[in-house]
Amino acid sequence: IMAKEIPDVRHVVMSGLGHMTAIEDPKRTIAEILGFLETVEQTGRANR
Repeated sequence: IMAKEIPDVRHVVMSGLGHMTAIEDPKRTIAEILGFLETVEQTGRANR
């Protein structure tokens, strides 16, 4: 449901990790998040 509200959303499956990805593999989690954020247009306001 939330994914419908996020433009250009990506679904990433992080094999071998559970529900606490930021604790289990913080470097990989941060890399995925930053990789996504680099593709998002920075408008300075909500995209609504």
